[in-house]
Amino acid sequence: MRQVENFFQNIRKLTEQKRGRLFLLALILIVGVFLRSYNLHSWLDFGSDQVKDFTVVSSVVVDHTPWPLLGPDMSHSAAHIAGERKRFFVGPMFYYFEIISAKIFGSYPDAMAYPDLLFSILSLPLFYYFLRRYFSIPSALVLISLYSISFYALSFSHRAWNVNSIPFFVLLFLLSLYELILAKEKTHWGWVVALGIALGVGVQLHAIVLVIFPATLLFYSFFLLKKNPNVWKKLGVIFVIALILNTGQILYEQKTGFQNSQVFLLSLKQPSRQSAYEKMTHDIVFHIQANAYILSSIGSNTVDFSVVDDLQHKLKAREIVKSIKIIFQPTFLVQTLLTLILSLCGYGLLINAFRKESDEKRRAFLGILLVYAAFTFVAFFSLDANLFRYFVHIFFLPFIFFGLLIDFLRRNLSKRIWLTTVILLFLFLVASNILSLYRTVAVYTEKNRTDLDSIILGELESSLDFMTDSGKNKEIYLLDENGQGLFLGSLSVVAGERNVRIILMDINTKIPKRIPLATSPVRMNADATVPKDVPLFYLGSSLENESQTAFGDHSVESYKNFGEVRIYRLKQN
Repeated sequence: MRQVENFFQNIRKLTEQKRGRLFLLALILIVGVFLRSYNLHSWLDFGSDQVKDFTVVSSVVVDHTPWPLLGPDMSHSAAHIAGERKRFFVGPMFYYFEIISAKIFGSYPDAMAYPDLLFSILSLPLFYYFLRRYFSIPSALVLISLYSISFYALSFSHRAWNVNSIPFFVLLFLLSLYELILAKEKTHWGWVVALGIALGVGVQLHAIVLVIFPATLLFYSFFLLKKNPNVWKKLGVIFVIALILNTGQILYEQKTGFQNSQVFLLSLKQPSRQSAYEKMTHDIVFHIQANAYILSSIGSNTVDFSVVDDLQHKLKAREIVKSIKIIFQPTFLVQTLLTLILSLCGYGLLINAFRKESDEKRRAFLGILLVYAAFTFVAFFSLDANLFRYFVHIFFLPFIFFGLLIDFLRRNLSKRIWLTTVILLFLFLVASNILSLYRTVAVYTEKNRTDLDSIILGELESSLDFMTDSGKNKEIYLLDENGQGLFLGSLSVVAGERNVRIILMDINTKIPKRIPLATSPVRMNADATVPKDVPLFYLGSSLENESQTAFGDHSVESYKNFGEVRIYRLKQN
């Protein structure tokens, strides 16, 4: 342990030198960039959502259709308007980023992930700058190093998704707002423009951000205007920039009579089967489990309400013995202890630090975090969700909690004890994140993986090579879809980009059906025939323990697993 302490002491001395600080920061950033970009092409998630987005972007880039006025739809939104069930769509900025990237690098799935990769990488130095508004250099380096290897952050990095860019624009929004609050009428116009851009882009990335960003800005606008009425000019510029960036949505609303806004408002009014008490409980549990998962990667990517609900039921029914058995389960104890340290203590430290802070700048920083976190809690109160990816807009909070914990230990314990405690906690968090990364990488590098429920670009390309004999054939004949429509939809996009035609043979009528790019199958002429000596293929499930030897009249020549799909090569009889 003494050797470990000496190592960290040397690191601390290194941070006291400007050149040493830059070296450590550069090293941390290199690691973060490497992990976010490593094998991006082959490991790129290209599921049904990405296929849908690709179709929109490709139609603009290749077919020269007009740029879309709306972006992706929100899965948890639904409302009935004029007898039809409709979803809410966020703004089109995510598509605009992808369109620009596709025009520069070409219309292929990985090219459309470059903007998300760029913003993910830019969030690293921006987060360090954000942390330095309050924390010392050593603490900021510790926190940014954890973020650079965060399994939570990296789990989104190999996917073109509107959520991926949220961390960058959240940091930009909070930093710009921080500068506006401190400088008031003397705020540099660069920060004013940055705040307008962060607001205008951020509200188009997710419905939750659409609520929290304006609410936070509006809250502080009242106080700024009260102290200095002249600040309205800069608030006006922020508002105008945000409106310009949301021109697409505004035009759509004018054309449709504000239909999209109606869906959004009606979605908020959807009746819930949960009582206010149950919503509050779930909101609290969701936050504390998400904080622990983001920082440590321990657990799954979903919040577990079942144990808490079961414990509440047992306590309500006065089943004390059963309640004690639940509480003293080893896994429950460990997870509860972890969430208490990283979440409840974190919120307590944040409130206490704000209450005791005398420095105006540091107090303003903590105040923004409290207001932003409070609005997040209110927003989640009405959201029926259990996936931690919905917590991405407040990803930074667990790291702030850990930084506050470091400061608390340093002030209240002897140097040897607090340093040893921080080192152990840091090593634990590093180890837990690296272990999760290792497990994921091990699955991706497995030739016949079946563990991850995702469709990745490398496997789609490999499956095409398997079925076309490495590109020699330009037609693929599939004997029925067999429930693998999601895989087939992704496969059809990649096949279209490679000028490969997929023909689906109905297993009963043996009539071929051509599958055009990312659309439903189209039936060909009834007299169409399959060329002789051309292999047929059948899509099965790799989760099956045993492979089949024949399908109808066709015997199996060979097969290969691609994720959860098993592709059989059949002989024509």
